[in-house]
Amino acid sequence: MNWLGYKADRDQWGKVLLNAGVRPKTIKEWSLDPSVSYGSTLNPTVKSIWDTLEDMDSQVCIDKCLEIDAWRPLRKAKFGKVGKIKPEQKGLNFYMKCVKSAEAVEGTDAKEVLAGDESGSVILSIRSEAQESVCKAGALIRVQNAHVRMIKGHIRLIVDKWAVLKAADAGSCEIGEVDEKVNNVSAVEYELK
Repeated sequence: MNWLGYKADRDQWGKVLLNAGVRPKTIKEWSLDPSVSYGSTLNPTVKSIWDTLEDMDSQVCIDKCLEIDAWRPLRKAKFGKVGKIKPEQKGLNFYMKCVKSAEAVEGTDAKEVLAGDESGSVILSIRSEAQESVCKAGALIRVQNAHVRMIKGHIRLIVDKWAVLKAADAGSCEIGEVDEKVNNVSAVEYELK
């Protein structure tokens, strides 16, 4: 068979895979027996597609093909600058230095921490004691998957159960002096519609 001209829609097994939801481009690539990745996104299995599917019953093979076609590696997080935070943003990642330790917010179980980098500062809203123990004045922290919530027209960076706040390795980031008065994005009042 000439695999270079292979068309999945002209082959009985190719039609089955297409009907199951495997992409035509993927089936064509697999016709050349490439290495594929699947399983855990942190520690994937990498193996030849033919060796992976060898000796499988048809439905198990179709299920495995769908799994491999849908598999995507984890993307490396992109870290931004605090001074660029805007209302309603989600999925934010920052390396920051704590300026002030956690202070309780009256009437709630939340605590607020002032942190930032050389581009600006922001108030973080945290809830757990583990997060509070990391947020000491002068500590370097890593915040991932945080989101902005507007409270009385002011930005708060929310670190909830879907976000991560941990101590940052000194070698992973270099943060200069944080000047809380120059560009405190939480001090700006927004008029929301």
